[in-house]
Amino acid sequence: MKIIFSPAKDMDFSKKVYSEDLFISEKTKGILKEISLLSKENLKKSLKLSDNLLDDVYDYYENFYEKPFFRAIDLYNGLSFRQLDKNFTEDEEKYIKDYLIILSSLYGMINGLKYISPYRLDMNAKIKVDNLNLKKYWIEEYNNINKNEKIFNLASDEFSSLINRENYEFIDFEFYKIKNNELKTHSTTSKKGRGILLNSLIKNKIENLDELLKIEIENLIYREDLSSKNKIVYILNN
Repeated sequence: MKIIFSPAKDMDFSKKVYSEDLFISEKTKGILKEISLLSKENLKKSLKLSDNLLDDVYDYYENFYEKPFFRAIDLYNGLSFRQLDKNFTEDEEKYIKDYLIILSSLYGMINGLKYISPYRLDMNAKIKVDNLNLKKYWIEEYNNINKNEKIFNLASDEFSSLINRENYEFIDFEFYKIKNNELKTHSTTSKKGRGILLNSLIKNKIENLDELLKIEIENLIYREDLSSKNKIVYILNN
């Protein structure tokens, strides 16, 4: 089993690591080379950055190889990641190492404990490497998970759509809120639900779907009547 998860643009710089070196793939180096050729103004256009973000993102890439570095699961600080209790035990870190894959547009498929340097880049950035946009550039690596692996899909469509579902047993998760007696979903609801569920998977060290469906998760209500073999539905209750 593997759990796939989306990265985040927001970052938390509080858990710095100076003792580890940065190891990145040749594919990541290829993207960094293309970014290094951009002027500050072209970086702004290619990454669709606001004036407020431009200086920070420019500095990320200018100082990319300089310490401190950060563990990916600590650095990402979007809504999904803010649902995690990041005071991980040794057993929980082993679980993360064994099961969690974060899908990044800069680093490719990375484990949550991998050391990374801060960056900002999404799959729709106007950057080409080897004459390929970022989605085409990464699609082969994104399909390097062992065939027939069971995948808990907690990633957004932006990333998970690059994986060929025919090669794997995908379990999708959907999250809703009840408003005016109707089921409503929203990106905020989905992000929050994914984070709550990932936190529960880690804390309970869940290894299969049967184990997951037996536990109660605070703020998530499992709706068996809306679920199927490959789609699990939860109602967000906060």
